Amino acid sequence: MVVNQDLPELVGIEAYLNSGRQLKGLAVNKDQKQAYELLADCIDGIVMSEVFFCEERGVASLDAYTSIWDELYVNSCRRLSHPDPNDLWKNTLGCLDRSRHLFNRIHNVTIYKEHDNSYLILATFIDSYHEVSVRLETGTDGVVKQASAEFIRTPYKICKENICHMEKLVGLNIASMSKKEMVSIVGGSEGCLRIVDIISNCSQALKVVIQGATG
Repeated sequence: MVVNQDLPELVGIEAYLNSGRQLKGLAVNKDQKQAYELLADCIDGIVMSEVFFCEERGVASLDAYTSIWDELYVNSCRRLSHPDPNDLWKNTLGCLDRSRHLFNRIHNVTIYKEHDNSYLILATFIDSYHEVSVRLETGTDGVVKQASAEFIRTPYKICKENICHMEKLVGLNIASMSKKEMVSIVGGSEGCLRIVDIISNCSQALKVVIQGATG
């Protein structure tokens, strides 16, 4: 069933950083939660697109804009905890003269049931700056048996070092794990928010499968 409706409660909310908390507070049921998660992704896209119109946002140059982010989010991920002055984000942006198509993002999760009744989860996160794939094997209870990741395309070279965190998931039940717990395991100052996003997507998809198998 497709339901189209206006969302007047969003009027007045700034579509920028930290709006996700406000959106989460507005969702009162499962369907609304999913809708607001998509809206949060749209807002994240606006933020990620800002680099292409940073001067219109009042920042003098691309370098100044990058410096603001580096200072604002220092130690928020592996790259910002170990800055490399020679590894620059602008080197991954390509053409900066964009007037229409500024950003894209795709999430994908596919779950297979294996012969031993375990689950094989293949997930990808692709946007204008990243291409990351994750492979998980879990039991029917959601407990991870094997976990690996591949950073195919990243803004910074150091991002690829985040594959080391995947083995920390082995033995944990991702189907019952909160996003905050995921951040503590594969995110944080030595981790990667995009890996957190992928594991969170896998967790949500796996919950649906497990509920369908036991319901």
